[in-house]
Amino acid sequence: MSVMNRSSRQFNADKAKARGACTSCLLLLLVAASAVGCGIFDTRDAEPPGDTSTGKVPWTLPNDASQVLSNLKSGLENLDGENYNRSLRDDFDFVPLLDDEVDLGTEAFANWTADLEKDVVDFMVSGPDTIQVDFNAEIIINEIDQVRFRCDYVLRIVTNSPRVENVYRGVAELDIRGGSGQWGLELWREIEPVGSFTTWGYHRGEIRGQIG
Repeated sequence: MSVMNRSSRQFNADKAKARGACTSCLLLLLVAASAVGCGIFDTRDAEPPGDTSTGKVPWTLPNDASQVLSNLKSGLENLDGENYNRSLRDDFDFVPLLDDEVDLGTEAFANWTADLEKDVVDFMVSGPDTIQVDFNAEIIINEIDQVRFRCDYVLRIVTNSPRVENVYRGVAELDIRGGSGQWGLELWREIEPVGSFTTWGYHRGEIRGQIG
């Protein structure tokens, strides 16, 4: 009789251990499921590529018109012109204010092309220590393959030795057109000056006179 009692007690103890092991496994599964639901094991999005040693803003693939403005801005503020120049369509054109054309002469703006715009930009970024660009853009035409922005822009160019700061302001319309899956700047048309500030368009004409 005592042998049977011992066997019964041993059997009950084994059953209790088994139940405890099952309970522990169940708790572990519940914790793991909760962790997954909270995103603990989620993969992180890849960081955008960039030159961390220089702090330059990388090129953004222009899948929409607003990204073209971002590339124009970073191309100048990076002081290398690269992103700006990549944003120009081959048929790019620039139209100055009539007053700027009268002041500098028609030859300062005649036959403006994408290649000329790139030369002007390369010259613009070669000297200063800092360039800051704000487009302050609003969309006035929004079509499937064309967006027109009206930009109340500010272009600030600073050199440190000696300290010289030039600020150019104006209102311009920028036509950005899509094609081959990417967007690019097709037309920059100066619309009006702002106060007594020299326009960005006038500065273009000045640079063209310097580079010939």
